[in-house]
Amino acid sequence: MKNKYLVIPMLIASMISFPIRGEINANDTLKIQTKEQAYSTALELTGFNKFKNTQFNLALSEQNVSLVKFTDSTTPFISNEINNKNSWNIKFDTIYFETNGKKFNYFSFSTDIFLDEQSGKLLSIICKSGKVNNRKIYRLPTVEESELQLQHFGEKYHGLPDTPPKISLKEALEKCSGYLSAREIIVSYVLYSIKTSDTVPVWVIYLRGYNPISNKGKEYQTTNYRYIIDATTGEMIFNNNLPYPLLEGGFGIEKNIE
Repeated sequence: MKNKYLVIPMLIASMISFPIRGEINANDTLKIQTKEQAYSTALELTGFNKFKNTQFNLALSEQNVSLVKFTDSTTPFISNEINNKNSWNIKFDTIYFETNGKKFNYFSFSTDIFLDEQSGKLLSIICKSGKVNNRKIYRLPTVEESELQLQHFGEKYHGLPDTPPKISLKEALEKCSGYLSAREIIVSYVLYSIKTSDTVPVWVIYLRGYNPISNKGKEYQTTNYRYIIDATTGEMIFNNNLPYPLLEGGFGIEKNIE
């Protein structure tokens, strides 16, 4: 189901744990104990090893995986749950995201994946474009700013799922129009509801430094875009330009069906 709204200033808005490792039941979570486990789990979640022009090798886990303290102060609704976690950081320096199965240097991204050490749950994925782009990236909205905006449409994140996604991040990205134009992509895997809908696991794909969909409004409002993809069916649940930082105070919304 897709709904559409108009978000001021005149912007169109339309309306995991995790991969099974060995003999583990799909409903279980598992402490990730080795770099190899972290690396393999990251590939299962993302499906990035399915990009034809990017090479992956388990041996690379030694140099690309480390234990870090993951911090978060901006993810709406769940920041307290995921902040200050011991996590595995899996780095991929260059991944060639594809259109129509072709490789373009223009579409190379570096990626950081953060997995909770204790549960194996995905905390965050951050992809940064390697292309030259003068599009400014404004500061991330605060938790309070984001929650104010998302709650206007009845959206809420309810925590991290206890089951793995049925579709990979690669498959979810391919549902997102124009994602390759973003300078940065921030990804979460969360339990989600909108208005009175049931809570479902989704991929939240937040594009920053994105080519504006409209020339109306301020740049800091038009260069973000967020997609909500059902992680079980692959259906597009919702998409809009929210949240954006409230750089000039107040959040004016005019609801208009289109």
